[in-house]
Amino acid sequence: MDLLGIFTIISASIGIISFSFCFYLILKIISIFPDGATIAKYWKIAFVLVIFFTFGYIMAIISAILEIDIINQIITPIVYLFGAIFVLIMVLLSFRTYKMLVK
Repeated sequence: MDLLGIFTIISASIGIISFSFCFYLILKIISIFPDGATIAKYWKIAFVLVIFFTFGYIMAIISAILEIDIINQIITPIVYLFGAIFVLIMVLLSFRTYKMLVK
């Protein structure tokens, strides 16, 4: 395994640990809102996207260990696309949540 593979494994592992904390925080945020609240549904979408990213990071680790470059070549643009969608959702959610809390 080369240095890039080792870097991928370390980076993805740290990402997975970070996502684990995100799981906890998003579930806490969802529990704040009443059942059926529209904003809670958006937080659930964010939760699903974090699961998706976690799966992508796991695939990156597997790809690095098995030295299968095609997996990374396929996963990278998908993660970029959904990363952009995730950031957009998080900004919109933050704005709506803060706006709701200020009222």
